[in-house]
Amino acid sequence: MRLYDNPPWYNEKIHLPEEAQKKHKRRQLERTIHPLPSMFNYMLKDFWQARKPPLESTWNKNLQRWAISAGINPYGLSVKSSRKTLES
Repeated sequence: MRLYDNPPWYNEKIHLPEEAQKKHKRRQLERTIHPLPSMFNYMLKDFWQARKPPLESTWNKNLQRWAISAGINPYGLSVKSSRKTLES
């Protein structure tokens, strides 16, 4: 969500300035994410041209509703489930 609102943070790599950091215990004031996947540049252009992503709370409610509609137990299902699935 914050990257969507701050396109200058991306310039062939993602550079997160100190104000981008939301974790209070973070030791690293700035963070650079590099290298990025080769197609990331194209995906990010589409990301910025599309509608703004939903808030985390809205996404969670939608996931719960979709799980029930699909006959899946929604217990423990959240936005972080999606992130963890992509990571693995």
